[in-house]
Amino acid sequence: MNILNRMSDLGWDCHCMMHNYVGQWIKKGNFKFNDDTPINFNMYGIGREPYCKELWRPMIDKVKPDVFGILLDTFFIFPWAVGFNFAPAKAMFYYPSDGGKFPINCENILKTFPYSVAMSQFGQKQVKELYNLDYQHIPHGTDTKLFYPLSKEQKLQLRHNYRKEKGIDLIDKFVVGVVARNQGRKMLDRTIKSFYLLAKKVPNAVLLLHMDMYDPAGVFDIYKLITELKLNNRVFSTGFRYFDAIDYTKMNELYNLFDCFFLSTSGEGFGIPIIEAMSCGIPVLATDYTTTPEIVQKNDAGMGIKLIGTENLSMHELMHDKGHSLMDIDTMLINGTITGGWNVERGVIDCNDAANKLQHMYDNPDLMVKFSRNARKTAENIYSWDVVIKQWQKHFEHMRDV
Repeated sequence: MNILNRMSDLGWDCHCMMHNYVGQWIKKGNFKFNDDTPINFNMYGIGREPYCKELWRPMIDKVKPDVFGILLDTFFIFPWAVGFNFAPAKAMFYYPSDGGKFPINCENILKTFPYSVAMSQFGQKQVKELYNLDYQHIPHGTDTKLFYPLSKEQKLQLRHNYRKEKGIDLIDKFVVGVVARNQGRKMLDRTIKSFYLLAKKVPNAVLLLHMDMYDPAGVFDIYKLITELKLNNRVFSTGFRYFDAIDYTKMNELYNLFDCFFLSTSGEGFGIPIIEAMSCGIPVLATDYTTTPEIVQKNDAGMGIKLIGTENLSMHELMHDKGHSLMDIDTMLINGTITGGWNVERGVIDCNDAANKLQHMYDNPDLMVKFSRNARKTAENIYSWDVVIKQWQKHFEHMRDV
């Protein structure tokens, strides 16, 4: 939405096949979201097969695009898309990588799209080391005008309002906040267990979870775990359900309720809630794996949680030390990960390290002020859509003109 709306504003004729949309085709300018966000590009619904598979060739023949781009996980279209002929369009894949190794055999998908773009420096470096593939990196973006820090007085009023509206008392509390999907990859058991350790040391700490607690993608009963650890009066849900959307104003207010954003993920292809939190000036604590080093630690906007058994080994250091390979660090990929689907190595955080770093942030308010300032500055200078869209414009013009 953000890329195509902005490219439309720059004079490009943009079309989008919406692989989760079942409905009539919509011409640009004829649709708005409930918050009045317009869609300034043409939208097309899915056909009979997943990911609009049987529509690719008819739509290319109909629209005759200069650029054909895909934003998915590579394994979604493996193997059937390998070798697909996109002529006369130039083809690109905007690809994530959310763990050690790359989805098995899916480098062949990238090779089918010669103008592919990595959404993270981690993914860019990974495919270079593994397959000697050179691709550009363009990060995801966030709207720094929609996500921004509120004043201390506004934040206090938000907490008073939250107590009145939700019955949840956040006043004078150290609020550890989570925005994530309730799914296995996020390792939410590690979130609850890490907070359990923190709660014993910091009496006024609370954990606020923004997710669908009943999401069928959840791999365990999260309420049961909270109860077993006797955290019912310390861990709270915002009550979000996937079918009941929250607008940008409410999301901005939610982030501003947090003192710290916490993510115990096993690996992110990028991590959009991280940069949304940073745009609101919220310090981040997230798994020191995949994209966290480049987004958080490199910009001194928070801290990284080490993986189990990795001792003093830091993915942040590996990302910026030319003497090391991301793929050849035995301690990182053997002790600290589990092998998941498509043979991707997924990180497992050390809960003690997470709890200790949360407490360190709590005990050092000056450090939190520094993290907050750097987080907002990073969002404005690197991840703002005003910055990111210029990189897309340059890439699309190169694809068109080469």
